[in-house]
Amino acid sequence: MRLISWRGAWLLALVPLLMAAPCRGAEPPAPAGKAAAPAVEAASALLVDAETGAVLFARNARQRRAIASTTKIMTAILVLEHGRLDEMATVSEHASQAGQSSVWLQPGERLSLRDLLKGILIRSGNDAAVAAAEYVAGSEQTFVARMNARARELGARDSHFVNPHGLHDPDHYSTAADLALLARHAMRDETFRSIVRSKTDVIANSREPWDRLLTNRNRLLWQMPEADGIKTGFVNESGRCLVCSATREDWRLIGVLLDSPDMFEEARALLEHGFAHFRRIRFAGEGQRVGRVAVRRGSARWVPIVAAGHVSVVVPRASAAEYRSETVLDPPRAPIEQGQELGRMDLLRDGEVIESAPLLAGAAVGRAWWAIALTWLLRAAVALLAAAVVVRTASSISRRRRPPRAGRLRL
Repeated sequence: MRLISWRGAWLLALVPLLMAAPCRGAEPPAPAGKAAAPAVEAASALLVDAETGAVLFARNARQRRAIASTTKIMTAILVLEHGRLDEMATVSEHASQAGQSSVWLQPGERLSLRDLLKGILIRSGNDAAVAAAEYVAGSEQTFVARMNARARELGARDSHFVNPHGLHDPDHYSTAADLALLARHAMRDETFRSIVRSKTDVIANSREPWDRLLTNRNRLLWQMPEADGIKTGFVNESGRCLVCSATREDWRLIGVLLDSPDMFEEARALLEHGFAHFRRIRFAGEGQRVGRVAVRRGSARWVPIVAAGHVSVVVPRASAAEYRSETVLDPPRAPIEQGQELGRMDLLRDGEVIESAPLLAGAAVGRAWWAIALTWLLRAAVALLAAAVVVRTASSISRRRRPPRAGRLRL
């Protein structure tokens, strides 16, 4: 059994007391007829619904800025998509010398990719970020190229990465809007969610008889019960940055603060603003059955219809508008593949369509036996008719080419 060092044990005991110091500021704002802006002074700020991406508050959200260690969200996405977390990575000399925020990796040390990911997201270890990048892509440069390519694929087109950790470079930047987009994508992964909501964790130390204690730098996890992520960041050029998340009654909001004078207090104000002044109306969950539709010429009379994704809308609590949904389906013809798009669900506000979402077949449906038999009979009839036409045509041509018969000559 491995032990934590005596320093680590003392820190582990003190962490809840140190991190739970309450934020300055008032209680969560009460709902009002018109939502006032949250008390946020960050240079760039954004609050979105994690599910739909609906923007609830924005300030300079498209402004390119230095983002420090919030970069590691993109790093973690690539590690999760391309790495096997139980495999062991060897720390290079280059990785061990990444500098500044560190989990104190030593050259030649071997750690699982899972432990490196914890070091990246909880402790914000720059050395862990480089070690993971080298393991996944072969080199830090190749990994960074993949970061930029993947960011573009995900739609983060105002971002450019020079390294996997976020130490300052003039060509290393992103925006609040892009970081929210990347965070929404990353939070769909259970491993990512589990790590970023962890207040403390322990990772292996192959060189010492004790393991490393990691304490999350996101104090919001202690100060707001619903907080469940995501990533802090700081270099002098970026100011204090935070990508935050909180879930209340199964509704998650994601906030981004770049260059904030008090990022934890402002994060709480931002998130509470969203919960207090907006509400989510969910019409269907991903994969939820929403009805059925008759199948023409099918082996089954009906096929179940399911939502392709979460179907919801975020609206101001003070709104008096009426929101409802309508399904638009045409009776499909067999055969039908599971997952085949069969219609849509329209979301209406006061009778006007504001959004549509695809509806899919929840099961495969083959053709009815009689439909198959009828098809073969029709094919046989067409084939016979074609053969008859060919024979008749050939016979006609043969008769035209035949020489005339010799006859008696009458005088």
